[in-house]
Amino acid sequence: MEFYKYIDSWSALKKANLRQHFKSQEELWEFKMTMAEELCQPFTYRRALLEQEWCAASRPYYNLYPAILPMLTGLKLNIHADAVSFDSIKAIEVRLPKNQNEESPFKFGNNEVRSVLFALQDMPKNTDADELVKGLCVCFDIGEMDAVDFEPIYSFRLLPLQPELTIEESMNVLSVDDSASIGVQVPDDIAINVVKICICLMMLDRDPTVVTPDILVKDLAKWDAASEAEKLKLIEKAKSRGKNGWNIGAFLEKIPHIRRPHPALVRVGKGRTLTRIVMRKGSVVHRNKITEVPSGYESSSD
Repeated sequence: MEFYKYIDSWSALKKANLRQHFKSQEELWEFKMTMAEELCQPFTYRRALLEQEWCAASRPYYNLYPAILPMLTGLKLNIHADAVSFDSIKAIEVRLPKNQNEESPFKFGNNEVRSVLFALQDMPKNTDADELVKGLCVCFDIGEMDAVDFEPIYSFRLLPLQPELTIEESMNVLSVDDSASIGVQVPDDIAINVVKICICLMMLDRDPTVVTPDILVKDLAKWDAASEAEKLKLIEKAKSRGKNGWNIGAFLEKIPHIRRPHPALVRVGKGRTLTRIVMRKGSVVHRNKITEVPSGYESSSD
């Protein structure tokens, strides 16, 4: 299956044959931040920060398979922000599948959300406040292109993490800048789906039937029979070739039909004060064709 990839500023410069104007990616980021401050372009500044952190973390990514998308976007996150551990969240790319069907929660009209880059950033608590809080900065590609710079025009949504509101309530009052009225209009439900998928990925349990490392194609045949030590070597080998990613929901695409598998929120950790998302197993329609079905867990630990 093919997935869209996030196009960063440095890659866009190479495609436009304009890299000669900058000595390094760091110089490009510094230029963008300086210009953003002078021209009052907050999202240009936020994008540069996102890309800095993402590159510093070796460009991690998730490939999201179609079967998992409606399960996660349909999950009600009626939990408060302090029930989720956000401290270890780094910038990460989310790659969505190409050729999404009409039922995709990320398709609208002739457009579709292609890729997402998100991380925690400081932001105003609400549109009228000077107080800054930690929040989710989400940058996503909907296929809109800049005719001058030859790179995607990214849409942004900010989600301040307010302890007094549930995450579901916070998403219904997503911070939107006036610039959102320019260009392709992103429906509110699509923007909410984008933000929700980011939060779900932060909380998703590393169930190996749902989350698997994206290793080199030539090593796939070795994976199932490999020991844990050998698997770690295959993962490191993939990382050395630029594949620092995970596949989410690939197993659900390949197995015989499963009726109504679903994610669930469970309490975990000391005193069960934190919340994670685990996958509950579904009923197998063609049970005689397989020997195992995915199983969820009541609790988990990293």
